Amino acid sequence: MSRRSATEERRRAILDAALAAFERGGLAGVTIGALSEASGASVGSIYHHFGDRGGVVAAVYRECLTLGLDELLAALHAAPSTEAGVRALVTTWLAWVAAHPVRARLIYDASGSELLAPYTDEIAAFKTAFYERVAAWTSARTARGELRALPVWALDPVVMGPAHEFARRWLLGLPVPLEQATPFIAEAVWRSVAPDPR
Repeated sequence: MSRRSATEERRRAILDAALAAFERGGLAGVTIGALSEASGASVGSIYHHFGDRGGVVAAVYRECLTLGLDELLAALHAAPSTEAGVRALVTTWLAWVAAHPVRARLIYDASGSELLAPYTDEIAAFKTAFYERVAAWTSARTARGELRALPVWALDPVVMGPAHEFARRWLLGLPVPLEQATPFIAEAVWRSVAPDPR
């Protein structure tokens, strides 16, 4: 086995151990000791690869978010119309949350954690790159009159905000079936960004 593949396997084992530790005990369960025991990596190896506990959480957070956002972009670009694309952002995210509840919980829990504070700029740049790609899609449709003009900063709170808020509550045990709520939220989001009929 090459040195690079061994390094990648060790990183993978640590990240997998972090996700499993989070599933068992939340962010508090993601400790260096737990990661070392579960992954077989030495404490020194964990620090070497990730810097500290926060670095491990940041890496898992970004990996989980990338998986979800990649699905959003694929659904957006596969949509046959502007309305279908906007609705797909909501329906795809909520379906991803339902399919990957542990990863989704990690995203929401970590996003408000001090563990990610040292990585704020890196995470902001990552999210900005994603929303710029969404903005490229929306701006073309705005120019054709198919969508209300939205600044890039509004895409997350206005378009994705309702889905995120429902997902957080659903993951905490809100007794509303996700399949019942999804079309309602998608309709509300579409109405908020649909072009003015006048």
